[in-house]
Amino acid sequence: MIYEIFVRSFRDSNGDGIGDLNGISQSVDYLKEIGCSHVWITPIFASPSFHGYDISDFLSVNPCFGTIDDFNNMVQTLHRNGIRVILDIPLNHTSSQHEWFQKALLGDDACKSRYVWANSSTNIEEVRPWDNVPVWHSSPQGYYHGTFGGSMPDLDYSNSFVLEYMLDVMKFWVKRGADGFRFDAAKHIFEYDHQKNIDFWRNVSKCLKAVNPDLMLIGEVWDHPEVVKSYSQAIGYCFSFDLASQIKEAILKGDPQILLEAISRNSLTHSVLFLTNHDMSRLATQMKDERLRKLAFQILFTLPGVPCLYYGEELGMKGEYNPFFTEHVIEPFPWYEALHGKGQTMWKATMYNTGFSGVSVEENRKRKNSLFWRIKSLSRFRKLNGWIQNALVENYRCEGPLLIYDVHGAHKISVIHNFSDSPISCQERTVGPWSTLVIAADGHIVFSD
Repeated sequence: MIYEIFVRSFRDSNGDGIGDLNGISQSVDYLKEIGCSHVWITPIFASPSFHGYDISDFLSVNPCFGTIDDFNNMVQTLHRNGIRVILDIPLNHTSSQHEWFQKALLGDDACKSRYVWANSSTNIEEVRPWDNVPVWHSSPQGYYHGTFGGSMPDLDYSNSFVLEYMLDVMKFWVKRGADGFRFDAAKHIFEYDHQKNIDFWRNVSKCLKAVNPDLMLIGEVWDHPEVVKSYSQAIGYCFSFDLASQIKEAILKGDPQILLEAISRNSLTHSVLFLTNHDMSRLATQMKDERLRKLAFQILFTLPGVPCLYYGEELGMKGEYNPFFTEHVIEPFPWYEALHGKGQTMWKATMYNTGFSGVSVEENRKRKNSLFWRIKSLSRFRKLNGWIQNALVENYRCEGPLLIYDVHGAHKISVIHNFSDSPISCQERTVGPWSTLVIAADGHIVFSD
């Protein structure tokens, strides 16, 4: 299981209220408790913003999070405990505060050539297709392209220097123990040119795997499943945004047919399966009934692919996503009910996950029927059945509110999910409301809730 950590919000080691790398090192027992095999760490590099996706120096650790020595210590601690480290790296752009862009603004031709600039035929009124926000931004040197805003100017990878530099950056972190990368905005390297992007990522993957063939490389590609599949074949893995939305919609509507159709059109074995991340509303905000959230994760953990959990979802953290104010979904991780104690972050005020709201680690450990305990059970199930990751889904079908499928690989299991609030009889067994039953080939039950 991959566990996404928004560093600033997770655990504070030095009392300044900001999560840091040493805080992650100090949380290794918790990460093992929930069954984490990989941590996906949001950008740790030097950056002027709270989110860190606008990087001003790809070879430095953000001083808020620690030092390169703290990074080395974190990697070593996690590795000793069987946990691998995936770094989040946005290669599409830099910060506008990056040395290259600052020099470009002063007219340095070499630095200017590393970014995308408008020419006489450019439509500077162009907007992003999903929200109509302008993508061309004015400067003393002309208009430059920034898909994600003026503070994040896009790099020009037709300049071979840029690619070689970024490959060296990633090799720098691999040599220091990074076990993989999550590639942010992977389809935006060459805007609106999927084939060029796919060729780019195939080359990047080849170069990095030459350094370490066991690297886990994951692309963020929000697009149709057939497009995502092409990227995953080039990169290694991609997040399945389609499956994430369809799992939730199927459960909320009580209609397993929605999920059946999603399973049929997605390539799962090269997918990272998730329900939420830092760009989405939290699951407890979308599904107030904890039984529904349990079913969502039971689906996630019984399908091929790699399950991924966003920090705090195991606790029932809440938060409504707003693309222009993202802080509601990255609130401090609640270690304690009072939001006070060793390691507690408090870099910002909490709106959704206030003190004594029942979503802390402290409270969840006491409540044995909580989603927290269910996640631990599911992660144990997947650890015992690692073959599921590369298996195939067969014989999938709906019988009323039940979704039934076989997972076939080194072994075979049959999975039954109940999408209703009533118990249903199936295969001479009863599947409880919003529940899951996993049956081995010899007929014995290997997971039930």
